[in-house]
Amino acid sequence: MLAFVLLLRKILMPSNLGVEKRSQIVGMSQASLSIRKIALRMGVPKSAVHDTIRRFQEHGACADRPKPGRPPLLNEADRQNLDNYITHNRRANLNKILQAIPNNVSNRTISKAIHDLGKRSCIAPKKPYLREVDFHRRLTFAQQFGHWNIQAWARIIWTDESSFELGKKADQVRVWRTPQEKYSLQNVQVNHRSGRRSLMVWGAFIGSTKGPLVFLDGTQTAATFIEQVYEPHL
Repeated sequence: MLAFVLLLRKILMPSNLGVEKRSQIVGMSQASLSIRKIALRMGVPKSAVHDTIRRFQEHGACADRPKPGRPPLLNEADRQNLDNYITHNRRANLNKILQAIPNNVSNRTISKAIHDLGKRSCIAPKKPYLREVDFHRRLTFAQQFGHWNIQAWARIIWTDESSFELGKKADQVRVWRTPQEKYSLQNVQVNHRSGRRSLMVWGAFIGSTKGPLVFLDGTQTAATFIEQVYEPHL
């Protein structure tokens, strides 16, 4: 029961009275008011009144004592500037960030500060380039069929073809982002078509059933596509 009372007091009563309240407590004490009366007037526990008076007698002041340990290398304004910079320069590496932030701090300090902001250095997902009209078409599709349930989608045959470039470097781009920002436009590595030799494949699935992976030969026309894909596989 005693432990519960102490816990409840800790939750309901602030641990730091503040300089103004401590000064009032000391003034009442010097005016010869008892600890009990001071506690009733101030609405604080008697233990808080006793500790305030004792600390004033020991240190001669009501101000907060300096916090132990070294102050942080980056203050709140520094962290805000850091957040703004990486929000507008998500692909900057730590060295570039250090040059942009006017603080004499290490890579490790900057990295920890970025992590404290909820951001990590992540590999940008590779996605095809989309035009403005493509965004609107996808949004229209989602609005038109967003009410469909799993059973309705399971009756649809999904098909797609894709090309894979031969001899292409598997380069990776890293961006600073939060987990929720993975597919934001500024965090995606856009794939553009190039003149390299490519391999074209076609695939399909319906529900949980996968169709065959078809390798397409040469340049495709409507007739050759029907001959190689639709007639033998659909």
